[in-house]
Amino acid sequence: MRRIYFITSITITLILLFLLGSRTAFVLEDRDYNPSNLLRLHVIANSNSLIDQSLKREVRDKIIESSKTLFEDIENITEASNIVRDQKDHLIEVAEQVVKDKGFNYKVDINVGMRKFPTRTYGNITLPSGDYQAVNVVIGEGEGANWWCVLFPPLCFVDSVEESSPEILKAKANQIDDEKIDIQFKFKFVEYIKKHPDLIKKNLKLAEIFSSSK
Repeated sequence: MRRIYFITSITITLILLFLLGSRTAFVLEDRDYNPSNLLRLHVIANSNSLIDQSLKREVRDKIIESSKTLFEDIENITEASNIVRDQKDHLIEVAEQVVKDKGFNYKVDINVGMRKFPTRTYGNITLPSGDYQAVNVVIGEGEGANWWCVLFPPLCFVDSVEESSPEILKAKANQIDDEKIDIQFKFKFVEYIKKHPDLIKKNLKLAEIFSSSK
C-alpha cells in the first residue's frame, strides 16, 4: 500500500511540474512574438542584378550576426530600437565593410522606422500584414528586391525568405520553437523546485518511508 501511495505521489508531482513548465513556456512564446513587440529587419539591394542580390545577402548575414550581441539581455522593442539607433554608425560601418570587401563602393543607409509588411508565416508563427517597427538597410540606390525577417526577438534565418521553400522555413521555425520551449521548460522546472523545497522534501521523506518498509 505504501509503495502504491509513493509511486502515485511522485507521478502526480512530476505531471504537475511538467504541465506548469510547459504552460509557462508556451505563454512566453506567445508574448515574445507579439506583433507589438517585434523589430523587423528590412534589407534592400542596390539592384536586381545577380551580383547585387548576392551582396545583399552578404550584408544581411553580417547585420544579423552583429545584432546577436547587441540584443543580449534586451526585453522589449523600445530597448532594441534604441540600441540600433545608438549603434547606427557602427552597423553602417560593418555593412559598408562587407560592400568594400566585395569590391564595390556603394553607400549603406540604416534607419529605424515604421514600414508596411505583408502577411508572413515563419513556421508556427504568422505575422499579419500591417505597420511594424523595422531596421531598414538600404544598399546603394536601393532599387533591388528586398529581404525581411524578425530581428528582435530573433527569427532571422540564414536563407532568404524569397529563396526558401515553405517546408524549409517551417522546419527551421519549428526547430527554433522546440529549442526555445525546451530551454524555458528546464529553467522553469529548476525555478519551481527552488521556490517549493517543501514539496521535494516531502517526496524524499516518502522515499525514506518506502525504503524502510521493505
